[in-house]
Amino acid sequence: MNTPVLMIVFCRPESTRKVFEEVRKAKPTRLYVSCDAPLDKEGARKQEEVLNIFKRIDWDCQLNIYRQKENQGCSFGPYKAISWFFEHEEEGIILEDDILPSPDFFLFCEEMLERYRDNGQILSISGWSYFYHGVSTDYKYSYYFSRFSSSWGWATWRRAWINTDIKLSSISRDRFLYLLNKFGFNQETRRYYLYIFNKIKRQFDSLKSWDYQFTFSAWNKEMLVIQPMRNLTENIGIGEGATHEMPAVILHNKWQTLYPLKYPCNITVNMDLDAIRIAEEKLYRYNIIKRLIHRIFQKLKKLS
Repeated sequence: MNTPVLMIVFCRPESTRKVFEEVRKAKPTRLYVSCDAPLDKEGARKQEEVLNIFKRIDWDCQLNIYRQKENQGCSFGPYKAISWFFEHEEEGIILEDDILPSPDFFLFCEEMLERYRDNGQILSISGWSYFYHGVSTDYKYSYYFSRFSSSWGWATWRRAWINTDIKLSSISRDRFLYLLNKFGFNQETRRYYLYIFNKIKRQFDSLKSWDYQFTFSAWNKEMLVIQPMRNLTENIGIGEGATHEMPAVILHNKWQTLYPLKYPCNITVNMDLDAIRIAEEKLYRYNIIKRLIHRIFQKLKKLS
């Protein structure tokens, strides 16, 4: 495979090994590995185990490793990794150490990168889909154009990434409100994304995100994301060492077959499919809140 791949790793050898084995099957000619600095001695030991995995490259591949000297966290860590990647490449595929890609994922990303390379309207290609088993739709094509990006296995171009404003300093609140209204989001969705926008502006140093900023920067340019109608990646990041907890309905979204592709005729946002995604995301947020409330009650019980 001629498309370069970036793997963003940390201190999780088990999940990294699984992701690497799928990358190994794709045999990219150029593999980039970015590693944030560990937080303690145990993390340093595990990180060495992670980096040793890449000594198992047994195909014709140029390996490039970028190690941070100080821990950058969940905002600047991935942001700096991806920026480093695009200092060297015009386009590529990006995987974190807990995102397991299917064979179709690499085929899809490579084909979409070539097909929309010179179309400045397209921001990125997602591998993860909200349209898992149980979510039905009459849409007949293999992918659609969305306002929403996903970082669970994706691909993009340098021309798109350079627009990312990690602190959103170039987007005013009035501009953001204008976009939320222009895109036709309902009141609840507008309120939620305005809350996230304000939080990034006011509390950036305490946040653990970069992907909202990527999406909001794209909205400022009114760019679109290619979303597959079948799931091409699996999040295996639950458990010890995971930064974000995921609901079971998300994590049980297994690989699905996408090929042969059916191509949409027009490049326009599909508001109906985005509305389904928004509804699923609302359920996801509701499940998180419900679990947090349950945890609080359990802790109160122990104290009483």
